[in-house]
Order: sequence, then structure tokens, then C-alpha cells
Amino acid sequence: MRIHGSTRKDTLLESVPPGVTTWTFPLLAPVGTVAVLYRHFGLPLAPGVAAAVGKYARERPQGGYGPRDYRFEDHGLDTDTERQKFRGYTERFGIAV
Repeated sequence: MRIHGSTRKDTLLESVPPGVTTWTFPLLAPVGTVAVLYRHFGLPLAPGVAAAVGKYARERPQGGYGPRDYRFEDHGLDTDTERQKFRGYTERFGIAV
């Protein structure tokens, strides 16, 4: 993924550790994600900013969305059927089922 107008040869995605999907990286490493963005755009990351991002993330586990405990059966759906329907999606994005 290139940032529009960027002339740098590196990309934001190169900073995501192997085995981590790009959509979960900000939740797993919020301070690291902000640091990557600042570095990508050539901006200095002040220690106060890193500390504030870390505090914000610690106060909002799971990105602030809270726990989720959904079951297919609760909605009249068959687990095996639904997992089969979405297998391509879950495999593509590394979603554990």
C-alpha cells in the first residue's frame, strides 16, 4: 500500500510484523502503529504523544469495543454452514474461528 503522493520507497505495510494482519496491528501495538505513521511521514514522535497513546489504549481494551460473545445458535444460524460461507474471508484476513 502506497500513500498517495508519497515518494518514499518504504511502505506502511512493511512495518507490520509477519503473521499479524494489518487490521489487527493497531489494536495489538497502538504506540507502534502511531510511531510507524509518524516515521512514514517524517514527523518526530514526542515522548508525551507516545505516552498519551499508550494510556488511551490501556484504558480501552480491544480498541474500546469491549467483550463480544456472539454465537450463531443465538440467532438461529448453523455454525458449520456460516463458517463455510465465510471461510475465504476469514482465511484471507487471518480471523480465528
